[in-house]
Amino acid sequence: MGGASLLKTWVLIISLSLTSLVSFQAGAENLSLMRRWVVFPFDSDTPANKNSAENAWWKTRERLTLSKKYLVASRQFLIQKDVFQPRKNLNPDDVKLLAHLLDADVVVTG
Repeated sequence: MGGASLLKTWVLIISLSLTSLVSFQAGAENLSLMRRWVVFPFDSDTPANKNSAENAWWKTRERLTLSKKYLVASRQFLIQKDVFQPRKNLNPDDVKLLAHLLDADVVVTG
């Protein structure tokens, strides 16, 4: 798979994820349930995809902070808490622990 098509695939995946996230947000915004977000760097299977994963992570954070409705943990905050690392899957116990440690309402991985 070429670099351009791989990037298009990443963008499509992120776009679809954000689209479903936005539709989910519509119901939750009325209740103000999700204010504090943590978006972990996205994991990539190969070093060639690392740059695409990094760009997708930044775009996701940018999209969430654009409306100024959400507080998104900064890179520096995650580094200070010693949790800054790419993550793919988290089990429920890890989500509870990280959400408590970071005082987050939403934990996002990719």
